[in-house]
Amino acid sequence: MSRDAAVWVGAGLATALAACSPSAPRGPGPADAAVVKPIPPVRGRVVPIATAPAASRDLSWLEAVRMADWSQAEKRISELDAAVQQQAPMKYLMARVLSHRGKREAAIELLTGLESELPVVQQEILSERAALQLEVGPFLDAAQYYAGRAGAENSWRLGLAYHRAKKDDIALSTVNVALTRLGAKRSRKKHHDVTAKLRDLRAEILEGSGKPAGAGRDHLWILLHAPTHALAVGALERVERLWPTRKLSNAENYQLADAFAEAGRPQDTDAAIERMTPPVAGDATLADRARTRAWARYNGRQDYAGAAALFAQAADLEAKHRVQDRFYAARSLSRAEQDEQAITDYAQLAKSYPTSSYAERAIYLIARLHYIHGDFGPARDAYDVYLKRYGKKKGRRQRGRFEGVARYERAIALYGAKQYAEADKALATEIGKLKDSHFKSLIRELRAAAQIAAGAESTGIAGLLRVLREHPMTLGASLARARLRRHKHELPPLIPASTPRNPGPLLDLHLPSKAQWLAQLGLDREAEAELRKNRDAIRERHPDRRGETMCRIYGQLGTADARYREGQQVVRSAALSRQPTARSRWAWECIYPRPFAEIVSAASGKYGLPKHYAYAIMRQESAFRPSVVSSAKAVGLMQMIPPTAKRVALALGVPYEASALTEPAYNVRFGAYYLDLVYRMFGDRVTLAAAAYNAGPNAVDTWMRKTEGMELDLWVARIPYLETRRYVTRVASNLARYTYLYDQGEREFELALPPYQPVPDDAY
Repeated sequence: MSRDAAVWVGAGLATALAACSPSAPRGPGPADAAVVKPIPPVRGRVVPIATAPAASRDLSWLEAVRMADWSQAEKRISELDAAVQQQAPMKYLMARVLSHRGKREAAIELLTGLESELPVVQQEILSERAALQLEVGPFLDAAQYYAGRAGAENSWRLGLAYHRAKKDDIALSTVNVALTRLGAKRSRKKHHDVTAKLRDLRAEILEGSGKPAGAGRDHLWILLHAPTHALAVGALERVERLWPTRKLSNAENYQLADAFAEAGRPQDTDAAIERMTPPVAGDATLADRARTRAWARYNGRQDYAGAAALFAQAADLEAKHRVQDRFYAARSLSRAEQDEQAITDYAQLAKSYPTSSYAERAIYLIARLHYIHGDFGPARDAYDVYLKRYGKKKGRRQRGRFEGVARYERAIALYGAKQYAEADKALATEIGKLKDSHFKSLIRELRAAAQIAAGAESTGIAGLLRVLREHPMTLGASLARARLRRHKHELPPLIPASTPRNPGPLLDLHLPSKAQWLAQLGLDREAEAELRKNRDAIRERHPDRRGETMCRIYGQLGTADARYREGQQVVRSAALSRQPTARSRWAWECIYPRPFAEIVSAASGKYGLPKHYAYAIMRQESAFRPSVVSSAKAVGLMQMIPPTAKRVALALGVPYEASALTEPAYNVRFGAYYLDLVYRMFGDRVTLAAAAYNAGPNAVDTWMRKTEGMELDLWVARIPYLETRRYVTRVASNLARYTYLYDQGEREFELALPPYQPVPDDAY
């Protein structure tokens, strides 16, 4: 039987999803105390699928669908026997694939009438077909579907369907009703996206009906109220064309400039300001305009030198915000890598305006710039200046805004300056403040190293052993083991042994019928969503083992989003502080899953990444959510930001498709390529590459410039970004645990840093 063969959908199913997998095991393994039972039949017509082998072995159709590799999926399904392709489940699957491929007419043809043959996915068929019909027709069929759906988004779709069907009277009425309803809502701001789409549609209808001024009003609303929305591109030109008598006022242009500046769009900001006439009473002043242009460059992160010059210009033009403008001029210089001048300007600002809150920030940043560059002696002295002035309450005045972080960084600077006895005391104080156990393990290890360096070797060795005992399988523990090896000290086990426990009876686990049906077509993400709908009922099958039940049943799918989230809720840290057993392994695998195994393994192998490294990054980046988009616009499993993804696409010689970043196959390929790029850039060190993946290679290059004699624990503790410090320690811990769980081995981390090598000029 081929890897593709024998997928049976419907009554009499006796195989589990694990048996469907064409490659790596996907269900509970021998260590899992569970058995998968046959599922009850799906209601409705039963259609078995008997597949033929694909022409190539690089990806089967089932693997391709699971990996959301739609091009390969189309190719492989097309290679199946014609009789197989005509079976209802395969027609549904092929329609889904073609839809992703942009072949809408062909997808509609396959879906037409299919709901009667596949009642199990009737609603999905109707929804998918309507969405496709909205794009290519028949538009009135799409309108018929959306007419029965509530909500502003569906009203917009309904109006669009009528407009495309040339029923503009009905379309206009539909849009007007929806906008009236939205206008009555108190929190209108959160509805700006759908409001913009409705107004854009109405403008198109009105323009086509010979009412240009009305269309212009809608475009003006989009321009002024949603200026950074995609529909606002070209809105000003449309207003000028459709409503030529309507000119933007200075206040409106400045409103736009301010919005563009906040979004970091300097060209649009400058254009809005250039449209303004000379200021009169009530208008934004010349200083305001210069400051707004400065913020556009500062927020855009592309022209810090230009931002510094414009902030300085604003400071010269007006006294009202002079201290703030001078501070951000210095801050911009620092971000433009002109730190010496920034330090001079910070010092001058603190001297000229000693009572300003910006003076405090300036004094702290002087210390921090020395610290970032590894100038630990000057950094220590500068922190002492800051803490002497702001480190204690004086009368009613509260402690300094940066008092906590200044004390932490001073402790690290003491270690870097080789004042080990003082560093020991300072680090002891900081350890008591830390709540993150991953990072606490590193600082405890560093304190033990300080004790050894200060001559208290036995105390330091005891401290290292405590790290191993209390924080196993963390970066701090790995570096503690490295130090113990250096001192030729006997090493304890990687993690304490568990108390033997009865694994308990086998769990009676099976996927609900619809989830099983979807999973056997490779639609694991849809099956996962179906499981979430039935979560409460599934958990009650084994009320004394609810969390285990869900973790195991999610584990029958090739995804990990819901499984990992379930684990976060039900797995206690104590379960992961001892060696996994037949009774507890489910908890480890729930928290450290390996989704999309085929593409992750292939990409890691192709680019030479350490085993499990991609998972260690993925777990921290996206928590295994393929469609997640961060506040920084990073997308998908490996959280690729579009500018980076575009450069990776160019390097790989493949088309860049923004929408494809949510597809595991596309995203993992790009992420693995970029991870390998920074991995090789920083001496094949997983910790340095993780820092570069999070903060960018140029930031890591700055932190590596003065590292002669520095070791990894100090380097990580000295990372100036809290987010990146935590990220590196957690990725390292992830990698250690993945290696232990799946390879029964130890992931070692070298204490010594590689020699500094400047990153290439085109590093990204």
